[in-house]
Amino acid sequence: MSCPSTSADRRQAGLTLVELLVSMVILSLVMVLVSQALFQAAKVAQVAESASAQLHSRWGQGWSVRDLLSNVAAPPEGGEKPFVGDGKSISAYSLQPLERQVFGPRKFTLEIKPDSVTGTMSKSLLLRYTAAEAQPGDMGAKTETVARLPLNVEFAYLDATGQWLESWPPLLDKGKTSQEQALPRGVVIRESESKRLIAMYRYLGPQSSTRPRERMFWENQ
Repeated sequence: MSCPSTSADRRQAGLTLVELLVSMVILSLVMVLVSQALFQAAKVAQVAESASAQLHSRWGQGWSVRDLLSNVAAPPEGGEKPFVGDGKSISAYSLQPLERQVFGPRKFTLEIKPDSVTGTMSKSLLLRYTAAEAQPGDMGAKTETVARLPLNVEFAYLDATGQWLESWPPLLDKGKTSQEQALPRGVVIRESESKRLIAMYRYLGPQSSTRPRERMFWENQ
C-alpha cells in the first residue's frame, strides 16, 4: 500500500491560493467599478439639482413668460383686438400658457402691481388667467406671481417697423386700429424713467387676426 504523494498535495494547495488571489483581484475591480458608478450618479444628481436651482431662479426673473409671450395668437374669439396692452397690463391669447396641459389659445392677463408682500413700491409682475377662460376642472381664475422686480417698470410693444410703442394696438387715423398689426412683434419690460431694457420677448408668428373661413353655400342650407 503506497502513501499519497506529498508534492501533489502541495501543488493542489498552491492552485487554491492562486484562485483565492484571483478572486480577491476580481472583487477589488468590481468594488472600484461600483464606486465609480456611485460617484457618477452623485455627480448627475448634483448637476440636476443645479439645473433645478437655475430654473427656479429664471422663474423669479420672469423667464417663465417667455414662451407665453412668444406664442401669442389672434383667434376669432379675440375679435378686432386680440392683444391689448399698455404700460401696466397686457390682455391677450397664447398657445403656450403656463398650464402645459391646456390645448388651443387661452386668454391671459399680465399686470405690473406694487409688491404687496414687502409693502414697498417695488414692482411685481403678476400673471392672471381670466375666469371666463377657465378650463373644465379649473377652480375659477388663477393668479400666479412670475417675477419680482425691485424697479419701477413698464411694458412696451414692438411694431412691424421696429418702433417701440407705449400701448397696443397702434392707432391709425380717426382712432382706428389695423387688422394687419393685430399682434406686436415683441414685448419688453423696461425701466419707466431710463427706458433701460430688463427683459424682451419676441414674437415671430403672423400678425394679422385669424378669421373664420366663410361658409360654403351647401353649409347654409
